[in-house]
Amino acid sequence: MKKTIGIHVRLCPSLDTAAQKAIRLGQSLFQCFFMQQETGSPLRPTTHEINTFIREYRPFFSQLFLHGSYLINLSGARNEHHVLKRELALAKRLFFTHMILHPGSAKGLGTKEAGIDQLAREINGLIKRERDIVFVLENIAQAGLSIGGDLHDFKQLLEKIERPEQLAFCIDTAHAHSYGYDLVTVQGRELFVDLVAHVIGWDRVVLVHVNDTHQVCGVHIDQHCVLGEGVLGTASLREFVCLPELSHKPLLLELPELPEEQELALLTVVRGWEFTGPLVPREKEVTRSC
Repeated sequence: MKKTIGIHVRLCPSLDTAAQKAIRLGQSLFQCFFMQQETGSPLRPTTHEINTFIREYRPFFSQLFLHGSYLINLSGARNEHHVLKRELALAKRLFFTHMILHPGSAKGLGTKEAGIDQLAREINGLIKRERDIVFVLENIAQAGLSIGGDLHDFKQLLEKIERPEQLAFCIDTAHAHSYGYDLVTVQGRELFVDLVAHVIGWDRVVLVHVNDTHQVCGVHIDQHCVLGEGVLGTASLREFVCLPELSHKPLLLELPELPEEQELALLTVVRGWEFTGPLVPREKEVTRSC
């Protein structure tokens, strides 16, 4: 089965160059920030640049994922709403299909439960106001007051969402392992797949970030490394994304800055993995594995 596989591309120096790179790499989807990662400056394309992107590059891609700025914290007492509004407005002008957001932390609210309540209010408002883009929450590596490391946070959240069918999710392998879900062993991977099915539902997962990390299981550190050079390794990641529950899920690599030739080589490796079809559901206990 042919999988849709993409990569996170950097704006160096513009959205056009990012799209050109994605096309050279043979992608039908890509992900990017709307902020220069080197300088922290927001992307501010002219009307001419926007029209050029829509006309010359947008038709190449079935899906475009904006990764929201880390300044956005939908779960805290203080949220950079102006950043969210600016990025969302630009995403719609460029016909991006999805906006990925880290849930944030309950900073200033005192408890995780209060943070989940705040996140639910923010998401409900976004879903009501915005019909032209899909909002995607990504699991994270951090613990404490942070929301979305423990996947049960998303189960609590979904119970508070007025239109849960309009909220989607992204699973990041490096984040999951660093938080405490074992993706190295066969049993750990199966437990995690069942947990996602139980607390989120694989039908709500629209993207899988296939990332490796040097961080061991349970350290709560968000760090990516070159695919195959970390504790997960290509064998474990291949076995995970080739599980039947993930058979139709788009995959995306978030790599450290590398030469384009090396990025293409890694994409070629993942494209060579064999994917199977639908699976008869398994009955397993769902829990954290490490």
